[in-house]
Amino acid sequence: PEGSYTHCVRDWVNQSRCGGPSKLLFGESNGVILTAIDSETVQSDTIGIVPMWNSVGGLVPESVAFWIGRDDQRAFYLQGAGGYPYSRTEVIGKVSMRIQHQLQVCHSDVHLEDIKTVMSHQQGLAQCARNIKKYLPPAALVPVPSTSGAAEYVRAHHDPSTAAICSRFCARIYGLHPLINDLQDNPEGNYTHFYAVKSEMRIVPIIRGSKIAFLLWPQENVPRVLEDLAGPMARARIDIRYIVSIGLGGTYNQASGDIDEDVAFFVEMNTHPNRYVMESVLVQLALMSKKFVILGSFDNWGVIQE
Repeated sequence: PEGSYTHCVRDWVNQSRCGGPSKLLFGESNGVILTAIDSETVQSDTIGIVPMWNSVGGLVPESVAFWIGRDDQRAFYLQGAGGYPYSRTEVIGKVSMRIQHQLQVCHSDVHLEDIKTVMSHQQGLAQCARNIKKYLPPAALVPVPSTSGAAEYVRAHHDPSTAAICSRFCARIYGLHPLINDLQDNPEGNYTHFYAVKSEMRIVPIIRGSKIAFLLWPQENVPRVLEDLAGPMARARIDIRYIVSIGLGGTYNQASGDIDEDVAFFVEMNTHPNRYVMESVLVQLALMSKKFVILGSFDNWGVIQE
């Protein structure tokens, strides 16, 4: 949405990667953007920008849920002779952005003691949780679909008891006033990593960039499953940039009296310079999994220090 961190990254991509206005999709939410790219209702050269994870808040649920919930027959096609499942809505680039949240209000006469409600995207609220408790312990926290949606609400209602957590870029667009700068709990190490995605229906090389991202469903969630899955990458001395488990629900095990949790893993790692070593690692991971989907192989496009 207009004024969101995604909007800021989109403008940066337009100028830095495309040299001006290009076919970058604008949408009201991450899900809307990903679904439009996947639906073939946009032109094949259209690119979407979505946040995938934050260094403090973790995965962005709406983005990862898109790939987790895909129907295999529709969303994936076989990639090359190796037959690796490869997402049709493919990651083609990555942009990282330093996140600097501000507490924004409708006019300059508002004071901290006036604030009764704080609105933002759930990631914004999570990334500022400690400082919100420090400065505004009694305030009600209201998650909304985007940081810019919170800013738009504050401007439209002109309510001095409501504040928005958003960026300086967003506040300029909506004419808000900063009450607290750098509200995030981790002022130096808070980065969100955005993926550029497009619909890719042709057969392309598996390894096209310095990084690769994939989703992996292990055969069973048993002790040492993460160690076993990391083994092929460790033996090839491949640097794992990010790995996180995603809970998919649980089933009561009557024999053990416990809950068997079903999980998937999201992984981003560097690619190996030797293509055959890299493909060997992917084959090993695929054989150890009941489902294995490559989201894309791509390069870093840059880092934005807002």
